[in-house]
Amino acid sequence: MKPHFIPKVVLKQFSSANDDSVVVLNKSEMTYRRRGIGHSTFTLSSNYYGNGKAGTLENELASNDESSITTIINLIRSGQDIDPFKFELKFFLWNNSARNPAFRDHPKVGKLPQLSSENFHRSAMDSIKDEYLLDGIVVAHLRNNLNKLLLPDFSLQYAVLAPDVAIIRVSSGETEKVKSFIFEDEDRFVQGLNIQSMQSAKNWVVANSEEPLEMLGATKLDSCTK
Repeated sequence: MKPHFIPKVVLKQFSSANDDSVVVLNKSEMTYRRRGIGHSTFTLSSNYYGNGKAGTLENELASNDESSITTIINLIRSGQDIDPFKFELKFFLWNNSARNPAFRDHPKVGKLPQLSSENFHRSAMDSIKDEYLLDGIVVAHLRNNLNKLLLPDFSLQYAVLAPDVAIIRVSSGETEKVKSFIFEDEDRFVQGLNIQSMQSAKNWVVANSEEPLEMLGATKLDSCTK
């Protein structure tokens, strides 16, 4: 099977009207180039596969479970109450986690047979008990526009929804502590996520600008054709 594309529902948050507005880092070569969001460069190790067509899990997630992400991002940016969406964000985090091959061995996922990638994802999500969705969640909206978050290879702990918005799963008693850390030292918070992003990425890392990739020591590929 071919590697799965980065889900468009997340990737589009890093793009603008330009087709080549997303910057992609080849981790093994530490070179980057600009790409359009429809380009097949965006491949990762993942638990489900599809091209986004009707009937695939990617299409189902984008049109149903993840369809309100853009609305939630806009509410976060405008400082409005997102409490009605907290459960949905927690479910999104679990969906994000289920895309990670390491999720097959997660202690909160019941013993499952050797299923296809897509069927495993569905079964894993069905096996998650409701009480697991009651864990704490912290929403980070970055104020410093100089920070450029990277899109992490699917993480078991957090998800970057947009270059300035991330959601983090935390222990119930750690919520205020994490919020305080983000507010007081935003630069260190972003640096920590970027380090995790590089460590977890199997092949490609995506950013909305070239600056964070250059800070990691990457260089621009000479041939930047699409």
